[in-house]
Amino acid sequence: LLWPNVTKAWDEKRYQDSFYSLLDYINPSLRSKYGNTSQTEFTVPHGSVVVDIKIQNHEVNIACALVDSTEAIRIPLLRKIAEVNFYPLVLAQIKLKANQLTFHYSTTLDTCEPFKMYYVLKEICSTADRYDDELREKFKTKHLVEPKVVYPSPDVTTGAWNTVNDIINETFQYQTYFDSQRWFGSSLDFLMIALKRIDLCLQT
Repeated sequence: LLWPNVTKAWDEKRYQDSFYSLLDYINPSLRSKYGNTSQTEFTVPHGSVVVDIKIQNHEVNIACALVDSTEAIRIPLLRKIAEVNFYPLVLAQIKLKANQLTFHYSTTLDTCEPFKMYYVLKEICSTADRYDDELREKFKTKHLVEPKVVYPSPDVTTGAWNTVNDIINETFQYQTYFDSQRWFGSSLDFLMIALKRIDLCLQT
């Protein structure tokens, strides 16, 4: 129900309201939780990076520090960044400044078309998720923001471990039976169901 608010405000040329509604669509608590009192700056954590969004002088500026390259293997690192700037990045670009590699994107409010801005933010976050660990492992970069990991309690961990093992054991029993009957299609179906069950178990 939130997306129609985004496009309605855009069609009515209420560009800042449209952008606010887009942030609400992404996360209804984003503005209240990560924005300043004037709603002109938003500092949004995302894994091992932080996305900074600023609205100033009728412009939207998005920056996201990716990694520190101070002690990195520089030439192959920068070659890789140049490659990433061609693909998969389409809208945002990674720039080097003061040994920091940072995503940048700037535009005026009246060109913040909702679909475009959604994909700008998605592009930055998904690319950061994909490459931050690779850059650290291959080129010796360092994270600028250490991810905050909250580990589950021992009871939850034990329960998840037992449930996953029950799913695996049950799957092997059914697969043995299906294979003995030469019901290979059913065997594959049950395997796919088991993977979905494990995925759901680990999420909850």
